Amino acid sequence: MPFTNKRKGQCADRFINLNILVSIAIILRFLKTRSFYLQVEEDSLTYLYSYILKKTKAKLIIGITPPPELCLAAKKNNCKTIDIQHGVINFNLTNSYYSLDKREKINQKGWPDYIAFQMFKSYMLSQEHKLFIKTIYVGNVEAQFNNCPEDNAIQTIQSVFYTAQPMLDNYDEDHIATYKNVKLPKRLVAILNQLKLDLTIKLHPRELKNRKQSLNYSILLEKMGYRHKVNFMDNCSLESLWKHIKIHLSFNSASCLRSLANNVPTVVLDYDEDRCKKMFPGITHSNMICISKDDNIVTNYISSHLVINSQKFNPSTNLNDEQNFDKFIQKCEQLLISPL
Repeated sequence: MPFTNKRKGQCADRFINLNILVSIAIILRFLKTRSFYLQVEEDSLTYLYSYILKKTKAKLIIGITPPPELCLAAKKNNCKTIDIQHGVINFNLTNSYYSLDKREKINQKGWPDYIAFQMFKSYMLSQEHKLFIKTIYVGNVEAQFNNCPEDNAIQTIQSVFYTAQPMLDNYDEDHIATYKNVKLPKRLVAILNQLKLDLTIKLHPRELKNRKQSLNYSILLEKMGYRHKVNFMDNCSLESLWKHIKIHLSFNSASCLRSLANNVPTVVLDYDEDRCKKMFPGITHSNMICISKDDNIVTNYISSHLVINSQKFNPSTNLNDEQNFDKFIQKCEQLLISPL
């Protein structure tokens, strides 16, 4: 596992930190190609991964956006790779993992063998693009494992539910408020104050190790003029909370797709409507999602969905998440027994 701050004992099963070896491989790459990025198939990092796969006798790799170098090495060693969807997948962005530009210099090699989609809409969109990957729809993988030990004790979350999104560094400072390492859209407080609503925040997983993060959010909200109650829901997985949530807000997080998959109305607070339509193609016309730079439209949407039960958003599919996850496990077993 390259470039991680994890150590042995902090992860399950057998764990090896490859930071030093990967760093050496990248330095050797730079000395050869004068670039830190993958330029040729015969690459030092590909050699390193190939050596590791031979030593471990690996037959199947399952991960989130496995590096092209690892995919190249896997193919040379008769090892299959499966990429598990995490967040919003964009096939058109130049820097995207799934962009054709990313592997242009190595003749479109270095793709994983499969991509396992958790979101049905992304799965359908993938069929419209020329991908060098076989696609599988596995449904909501997290829902198979994530349960809250106090699930029965949770009452329906009456307040507005906001999923925190710490990665807002590249957005206009006129729209984003900051305190230490906490960032919030200014629209959030303006809208909640107008509606006189309490707020429940679910921190991003990367924020949980900071014990003072909840306090930092509270301080920022106070500095922004928020005048109502704020709660934090961090003892349970997000997947176990959806059935308790009446309405969900986010700046433009992939949690918006998760909320739609769980029939929870969602408000995207991003002020750039065109950007949102590119990030969430095909669902922006659903009555279960509100994308607008007009605060009046947003407040009316929130008010109506806190009061009434709206028509639920249902993808046009009969696929069952649990059944598809079982099929995914069977597929993995097949690949381990007899790689295709």
